[in-house]
Amino acid sequence: MLPVLAGLLIAAVDVRVELLSGDTLTGTLSELDESALSVDTADGPSQRPLTDVVRVTLSDVSTQPPSEHQGRIRFADETMLTAGLTALNARTAQVASIAGKLTLPRSRIRAVRLAEEHPDWSEQWHSFLARKNDEDLLILKKRDGSGLDFYGGVISGATEDEIAFVLDGDAIPVPRHRVYGLIFSLDDVSEERVPVRIVLADESVLAAASVRLNGESFQVETAWKETVELPLSNVSVIDFSAGRFHYLSDLDPIRETYSGIHPDGPVLDDLFGDDRELRDAAWELWKMHRDQVPMGSVGPLPLTLRGTTYRKGLWLFPSCRIDYALDGRYSRLLAVVGVDDEVAFDCVQEDGTPSRVQLTILADGDEIWEANIEATADPVTLNLDLKGRQTLSLIVDFGDGDSACDFLDLADARLLVVP
Repeated sequence: MLPVLAGLLIAAVDVRVELLSGDTLTGTLSELDESALSVDTADGPSQRPLTDVVRVTLSDVSTQPPSEHQGRIRFADETMLTAGLTALNARTAQVASIAGKLTLPRSRIRAVRLAEEHPDWSEQWHSFLARKNDEDLLILKKRDGSGLDFYGGVISGATEDEIAFVLDGDAIPVPRHRVYGLIFSLDDVSEERVPVRIVLADESVLAAASVRLNGESFQVETAWKETVELPLSNVSVIDFSAGRFHYLSDLDPIRETYSGIHPDGPVLDDLFGDDRELRDAAWELWKMHRDQVPMGSVGPLPLTLRGTTYRKGLWLFPSCRIDYALDGRYSRLLAVVGVDDEVAFDCVQEDGTPSRVQLTILADGDEIWEANIEATADPVTLNLDLKGRQTLSLIVDFGDGDSACDFLDLADARLLVVP
């Protein structure tokens, strides 16, 4: 049995536990420490080692959308923490967040957005983040409000009133209200693999070395060895998946084949004629997209199946075939498959039945799964054996002789790594 402190009041917290096998447990989390967890299910207690656990999702957590009036800490591994920077020196950053007051190693921080997010400046901000900068970047708001400007140098410190910046050897105190953000030199940033990622109620992600259920809170040892007590209501997901699987949307296919977006022929040629540039742009829109639906009513949208939004996955449209190299490295394919909510209930056939899209999955050329998926049907959970297989092929075709509403999501699609 897991160790339990005598007399400790354990709060009831309902969870969904995803296992490496693809199975799930639902029930009340009763124990969690550095090596195992225990869930009281409808069939009785179930104890599992953490080596078998992929993710723990807490039920009834009130998600708090991150306030755009708060700052953002962007880590080297691309995770984000909604927080306000209170102090910075050459070694550490002091921040205030939903996880409390934290002391972060500066070497883990890629960037800090200090100001309220300005939607008109987001593209500029992300272009600065994409730079291969060998010096720190101080991102300033232009005085006329028309956008952002930057200076390269050394960010030596920060207080609640000013940023200490060294430009060409001269120390320059910059009023904080003029600064939109800080981006640190890539030479000074180090990415370290961590075993646990904790998604907080405001969608922040906290990197952790370990997590333990401790009464009405989780006791977390952060990746930088700081101990934090998180109320259960502040935690949305505890993710143990690091290194255990690879998302398909993070892998590059060895081949992508597209045969047209309508069963009667290449309608884009009819629409755009000799305008090759516009036709090519349209073709790109209908190709495979990663982690988003490219054609939402207001632009790209997250993958969504029956109200559940997925951060990772593939969006596919017929007629296409996507081939991946497995090279015997993976044991299973896990995914949730269905027609995206953006269009699922918009189309019916002449006989009144929902539209359909066909998905066929091959491993080394052998069919391992096939279905004609109705747009309005509940999503299907896939858990397919890939042991010893060298290639994986996803084939999407017209399920009913029509391309209407064939927005197929392979949500949370991932390959389990052979231990």
